[in-house]
Amino acid sequence: MKENNLARRYAKGLVQTLKDEKEYGLVHRELSEFSRLLKADPRLKAGLETLLHSPHQKQEILEIIKTHMGLHAKSSRFLEVILDENRLVLLDLILEQLETVWFAAQGIERITVASVVELDAGQRRSLSANLEKAFGKKIHLQNEIDPRLIAGIRIKKGSLIYDFSLQDNLRQLRRALVGE
Repeated sequence: MKENNLARRYAKGLVQTLKDEKEYGLVHRELSEFSRLLKADPRLKAGLETLLHSPHQKQEILEIIKTHMGLHAKSSRFLEVILDENRLVLLDLILEQLETVWFAAQGIERITVASVVELDAGQRRSLSANLEKAFGKKIHLQNEIDPRLIAGIRIKKGSLIYDFSLQDNLRQLRRALVGE
């Protein structure tokens, strides 16, 4: 729990430095690539996340990686900060929090739509426009495939679920007929 809160604070700090969605996308992508690099080399990961190397050695290693990857200045600075503060071990948790924090800062509502098949571009646009009107906010729509729905869609906004599926209609009909 403490680690999640700390990761969220770092994510918020990073988001406050980002000027627009393009920069957010670039920094998020670069930090994700850096995380994949660490996962691919357990010795490198251990060397940067633990006390195996001195802070100076860690900065030298990070400098080599940053130069090789050609990282954006904000990605570089963020990695320097979390390395200096011995928080590199939190990078994956920070990345998990980053999208949520970014959307919240931009006033964007994340909506997940479950359907039997992938929604096409026209359906996504139409549904997004209707949901933006209904919720009075910009919407980021994610489509998940759920073959159990039979037909229709299920919309999830935070912890609220709006079920417009045939499966739910049949469940409601059964309750009405059987009295469950």
